[in-house]
Amino acid sequence: MNLGRFSALPKERKTVASQKHNLIPNTTQIPNVILDNLLAVLNGNELKVLLYLCRRTYGFQKDFDAISISQMENGIVKKDGKVLDTGLGLSRQSVVSAVTVLLASEIIGSIKKAGFTSVYHVNLSFAQWRMDWLKNLTRPVKKLDGSVVQKLDTQNQVLQNQVNKRENKFSYQKNVDNLVKGKSWN
Repeated sequence: MNLGRFSALPKERKTVASQKHNLIPNTTQIPNVILDNLLAVLNGNELKVLLYLCRRTYGFQKDFDAISISQMENGIVKKDGKVLDTGLGLSRQSVVSAVTVLLASEIIGSIKKAGFTSVYHVNLSFAQWRMDWLKNLTRPVKKLDGSVVQKLDTQNQVLQNQVNKRENKFSYQKNVDNLVKGKSWN
């Protein structure tokens, strides 16, 4: 097998990916079922939440984890001040909305108990996902005002500008000549 530009990599590095359950240190594996089926369907906020849940679970070799909405929103800071993550950069409303869609489509699951943080897990069973519901979900879309975008014929515009400059120059010169001759400015 010709590895081309990768032939200079150490032998151990080449074989890590092929060894089952071997992880590259300080990485989070994202299951292929997520990448293969959800990138085109989820919006940005939903994908952010899903990736965050993958990080907080699979990134720590867990199947589930207790994660609060405020942790997703603002990140996690330990008592000693060490920042574990900076959150999603989304508003609370955006996080709640994304979590709601992911729960309703059964891509994630949660266990809620009064007075406790919700425990989330990622459902990797594609057959259980409600893809038909998710694909038909209507989300608010920001539309551009038609007046913002105008069709421009730049070639004609450039030509017209050149003509206008020549006419203005000619008109200006004519007026200067008239002033010199003692006539009025037109």
